[in-house]
Amino acid sequence: MAVGTSEPPAPTTAATTGEPATTSTISEASTPPIATAAPAPTTSTAAPTPPTTPAVRPAPIAVRIPSIGVESVLLEMGIRTEDGAAEVPEDYDVAGWYANGSRPAGRGPTVLVGHVDSTSGPAVFYRLHELAPGTHIEVQLADGTVAVYEVEITEQFPKSQLPIFEVFGATERDVLRLVTCTGQFDYEARSYFDNLVVTAVRM
Repeated sequence: MAVGTSEPPAPTTAATTGEPATTSTISEASTPPIATAAPAPTTSTAAPTPPTTPAVRPAPIAVRIPSIGVESVLLEMGIRTEDGAAEVPEDYDVAGWYANGSRPAGRGPTVLVGHVDSTSGPAVFYRLHELAPGTHIEVQLADGTVAVYEVEITEQFPKSQLPIFEVFGATERDVLRLVTCTGQFDYEARSYFDNLVVTAVRM
């Protein structure tokens, strides 16, 4: 399957000043005043706060869709050098995560890819077209947490017209997209003509 693709705080200064000593009359002959030197001011400097390094969001490592019987680990996928399309796992029963894109809670969709079928029968995303709005999708993350998404829409695009920026571009919400093949089969190219894209939003 081919998928088109602060400044540190200013130091603070604290100063202490003594009052000059007063003289008292002992007799008619007064003694000269005794001067008391004011203590030197003391300065305390606060250490600058070191810059914080943004936390790396955990990667998705597995996906589960109970309603259509999908339960798969996620392999990290990249881009095919020959045509720039997103890679798909060689194992037809395993889904992949497009690692060049975003992760859950990132500024962009988390994109999962998988085959629809093979010469031997249905593959991991064979029943993806059955997902209706409101269906839940569970994505297990590397830190042990599970992100739950709710299906919002399912769309079909010719592969030559796949809206790359809409599918892979930045989003304001935490979005999950699942992509597979669909439509008529091109026997000459040994591939389907269309892509199926399921969009889900984190709950």
